[in-house]
Amino acid sequence: MSSSSSSSSSSRRYSLPSFKNGVSMGFGTAFGFKKKSIHDHHHDKYLYETSSLTSNHAMDTQLIHLKRVMTSIHPGHCRLLPGHSQLYHIFGNRRVDRLNSKIDCDEVYPNIFIGNEGAAKNKVYLKLIGVTHVLNCAEGVQFCQINTGGYFYSQDNIKYLGINVLDVPQAKISIHFQETADFIERALMSGGKVLVHCMVGLSRSATIVLAYLMIKRAMRLEEAIRAVRRHREIRPNDGFLRQLMELEYMMSASSNYGVPSINTSSSSSTSTASPAAAALMYPKFGTSLFYSQTSLR
Repeated sequence: MSSSSSSSSSSRRYSLPSFKNGVSMGFGTAFGFKKKSIHDHHHDKYLYETSSLTSNHAMDTQLIHLKRVMTSIHPGHCRLLPGHSQLYHIFGNRRVDRLNSKIDCDEVYPNIFIGNEGAAKNKVYLKLIGVTHVLNCAEGVQFCQINTGGYFYSQDNIKYLGINVLDVPQAKISIHFQETADFIERALMSGGKVLVHCMVGLSRSATIVLAYLMIKRAMRLEEAIRAVRRHREIRPNDGFLRQLMELEYMMSASSNYGVPSINTSSSSSTSTASPAAAALMYPKFGTSLFYSQTSLR
């Protein structure tokens, strides 16, 4: 009796999926799992669509909040250009401002500048303010693109990186986040200065700098926007903002998120040991630079 029961239990335990009318019932049905009905599939689809709608609603709400943050911070319309005291070397005794010089450029983080086409193409100006690296976020020959390339700066010992991105919400700028963040980081770690530019210096270049601050300086997106917006009016388009929000979501799942990737050696030009040191080294940015690096440790 016992042998028969054990053999039957053994057969039940290791039996292959059964067949009915020549059709396999599948492993799930064979081992006792309930086969989903049409109603169950419709229910799962409803739950998926509901969660997607909820996720989209949350993203829309966050997008509206971030745009309000940007419009609430005004860097000022009468900002002086970086290196303004030396601009007479280029323009003589003429009145120099952003409109007359066609240069629109701001230092938004220590040794990181965001600028327009005019700033990128004026190599004399770039040398004047000490730029050693140029990141073109609008490389190409189409409308609203800038066809410079590495050859344009080859004789000036300026390292170059270009990415081909159109300023439209559908453009996948996020595929360049890691590459450009690494390029900017190498520039800073070598003691250099980097100009990140697009056509106007509002959307594409701003998005890349925000991504850098998130990836390499462990800033939250809103914190990065506030840090940059204090020094320049930036307006990434809605599609770019959504991609930055997705970046923040992915990074938040990492156990290392919130720990800035900073070289704390004495040779690092962007490392600050205290609020006082930050204020002395970068008076324009003050102690906010120190706290942006350490508050998330």
